[in-house]
Amino acid sequence: MDRLLAAAWLRGGTEEEKKVRQEQAEIKLKANKINREENQKLIEQGKANRKAELNRMLATLKGQKDEMVERRRNLKDEIKSISNKEEKQKREIEIRKID
Repeated sequence: MDRLLAAAWLRGGTEEEKKVRQEQAEIKLKANKINREENQKLIEQGKANRKAELNRMLATLKGQKDEMVERRRNLKDEIKSISNKEEKQKREIEIRKID
């Protein structure tokens, strides 16, 4: 930067030096703007990825929940038809695990 300013001063004095300072400031602002935009894109992409992953996980859990509810119903039905007390207790324990 100092070399640019010194060369500008030699070419046109303080006016040329001010012009070069202004150009460098604009270049720096453009670079910062581009970085902010890129970072914002990365942030938005990360949010979208996390949301998609959460929805996938919830869908998986919903499927498991439906399976567990069905299993619980089946165990309840089995208990009604079982006369052996020990077997009934085993089924009741399984139901409690599901609950």
